[in-house]
Amino acid sequence: MSLSRFRLWLPVIAACVLLSACVSLPDRDDRLAVHTLRAAPAEAIAPRSPVTLRIDLPLAAPPLDSARLVRRQANGEIGLLSDVRWNQPAPALWQQLLLQHLSDSQGWQAVVTPSSSVRSDVRLSGVLREFDYRTDDAASGAVHITFQAQWIDERSQRVLATQVFSHSERVDREHLAIVEGFQRATDVLLPQVLHWAIEQTANADAPHQ
Repeated sequence: MSLSRFRLWLPVIAACVLLSACVSLPDRDDRLAVHTLRAAPAEAIAPRSPVTLRIDLPLAAPPLDSARLVRRQANGEIGLLSDVRWNQPAPALWQQLLLQHLSDSQGWQAVVTPSSSVRSDVRLSGVLREFDYRTDDAASGAVHITFQAQWIDERSQRVLATQVFSHSERVDREHLAIVEGFQRATDVLLPQVLHWAIEQTANADAPHQ
């Protein structure tokens, strides 16, 4: 191959070398741990209400509206835990937990999300105000979940009731211990939301036609 032709092929050879080097690089996400939470099964509620309940995606301010685990330090600074994620953004995860737990109770004719084409009679909406881990000292911290719920009549679009549900769990600083703390807090709060929703349903008007 002549020198001039070699110079023409030089950029192509260099690109191939770089490409092969990129392919052989280790995946930087190998250490990334993705977690989810489960909704404990709820006991069936009788009698079943004839209304259809819709579970809205709760609002959340950044950075709670992401899949990152939020860390609040004692001085008020907000950070993010590294190498650990939720399997979906925290508001969507909380919505899914509510949907599963309330559906398992069989307390309503149907429990749906806004993406469903089914017409609903009442709506559980709200704001996920806290879904974070707070460091208190060098050895431990606490998980906090706070959900401000709204019970809305779909026919009148009127807020019928509001309630704040909040719980904290002491945890060690290891990532697995923090995730387990979130699970324990969820196990406490979901039944509270369920019982409150059943009370609101009992006070509601008959479903619209």
